[in-house]
Amino acid sequence: MKKVSGVPHLFDREGNFWLRIRVPKDLKEEFGGKTHIARSLRTKSLREAKAKLQIKLIKINESFAEAGRHKASTQKLKSSNHTTPHSCSKNPQSSLEDLTPAEMERVVVVWFLDKFDEQEKRIRQLLQEGLDDSPMTLPEIIQTAEEDYQHARYDDHFSTHPADRNRIIPPVAEEILKQKGLKFDQTSAKYQDFHSLVKRGVLEREHRRVRLLQNCYPVHAEDSLFETQLLKKTSTPVTEVSYEQNSPTLSQVTAMFIEDRKRREVDPQTIRDYGSSVSLFTTFLGQDLPISEISKKLTQEYQGLLLECPSNMSKSYKTGNIRKAVAMAREKDTYAKLDPRTVNKQMERLSAIFNYAKRAGLMRLNPAVDLRVPLSKNARYLPFEKDDLNKIFASRIYTSSPKEDWSAPQWIPLIALYSGMRLNEICQLSLEDLKTYEGIHYIHVTEDSTFQSPKKLKNQNSERYVPLHNHLLQLGILQYKAKIQADGHQRLFPTLSYSESRGSFAVNFSKDFRKELSAIKVKRKQIVFHSFRHTFRDAMRNARIPTEHAEAIGGWKSTNSLAYHYGGGIDLVPTLSEEINRVTYTHQFAFEHTH
Repeated sequence: MKKVSGVPHLFDREGNFWLRIRVPKDLKEEFGGKTHIARSLRTKSLREAKAKLQIKLIKINESFAEAGRHKASTQKLKSSNHTTPHSCSKNPQSSLEDLTPAEMERVVVVWFLDKFDEQEKRIRQLLQEGLDDSPMTLPEIIQTAEEDYQHARYDDHFSTHPADRNRIIPPVAEEILKQKGLKFDQTSAKYQDFHSLVKRGVLEREHRRVRLLQNCYPVHAEDSLFETQLLKKTSTPVTEVSYEQNSPTLSQVTAMFIEDRKRREVDPQTIRDYGSSVSLFTTFLGQDLPISEISKKLTQEYQGLLLECPSNMSKSYKTGNIRKAVAMAREKDTYAKLDPRTVNKQMERLSAIFNYAKRAGLMRLNPAVDLRVPLSKNARYLPFEKDDLNKIFASRIYTSSPKEDWSAPQWIPLIALYSGMRLNEICQLSLEDLKTYEGIHYIHVTEDSTFQSPKKLKNQNSERYVPLHNHLLQLGILQYKAKIQADGHQRLFPTLSYSESRGSFAVNFSKDFRKELSAIKVKRKQIVFHSFRHTFRDAMRNARIPTEHAEAIGGWKSTNSLAYHYGGGIDLVPTLSEEINRVTYTHQFAFEHTH
């Protein structure tokens, strides 16, 4: 490895940056005899490497300090054993009392850096994927985050009021100390000092969470203790890397990105969507530009053109060129434009590719970051109204055949209404996904790449256990399962075909459902099959189901770091069953008195 001039501990290994630091001589035994520690920074960007280096050094220096405390504690024990032969202690444990004020600060800063990194990734992912599936709106999420900040601010461990004690800070402080293997006494002055440091860390975390949710970048530290720039040990300026020299083109970077996604076994349709987005962007650029020449100004102009782009460009205008399509559409008095959600998806795909280029050291900044179009109420999916549900469940699909003959067209909307499951989650169900735990029937929403056709989930939070609502049981869902099983099928809805191009069982059903909505005069722009999920979410709110249980049932994400972690396991099924059966709808379906 080649040392990077002017930056201690930073090394270049064939274009990739590494950290390398010498282990203190007196601690070699604590690190298995190693003389050096080396860690890959996983980047080719000098700027990114310098930033990552500081955080890594903080953590490694803390490990040195912890090893030193352990060694001192061991030596103290040996000395004690020498003078007290009958001592039976074998596992020496360091104490909080042994730490200096600077060491306590370092412990809290390392904890904060780990937590904030996780928090930032979670919030960015949430905002990129959109809030359609969230149980709360963005203003509600921000309000909750602001309340958590105020809660932490006034959480005084030493308050005499019972309601103010042991709420947020003490559990966090104890968790940090236990992870470090440090003994502590809550009545000691040293613990009070540590508690104050942890409170500063929690406040800083909640402050940054609010700023991230508000899309306020860059997120500056409110407390100087957690400003990583102040923790740097180096001050020598380093020449900036030149991104312009030998910059690859957009198409070349896209090819690299797609190969990377294939290695990660990303869904093929998702990969094709990335390619389509780049192709459309290229028609705007007019040529295959070097990646370093794509600026924020260009991406903002492109976003503006997307908002003017006709929704049926290739069919109605017979062109794949966005500039030509917009020019032709503007000649008309009115025309249907791309949905803002579609515009956001296009920009998010470009942003993902630019992030890849940035991490690879091919560009300094991501020119498409934070270019999200705020969604108005008219752009969001809406829940079904009572009249809509009456029309759907009084349609010929339900009234023209007895329940014994029901199949996918009848059962899929009902399952969605009483579970909030996504369309493809329902369409891909196998018979084995309907299970029983302690006498409670439930659906295991899961993925399976080894099944007949791959079952997939939207994200890692989507795997969950959803109890079957009593109304579904009364209507005969288990009898339907037994009938399908007797016919020798493995899938709950064997008549549905799998779309290889889209990687989904739901494609044809979705088209048929849209046609049915149009036929029964339930056809508004914001009303789609996904409206069942919003209807169910509202029904849970009306039933006053606790947020943590609603999230567990629906597989929704929460950015609240203090909230219950949904998807808690099979043991949660009895509790969720009680909750889901509180969901009711205030009208009788037509088929219930027709048959």
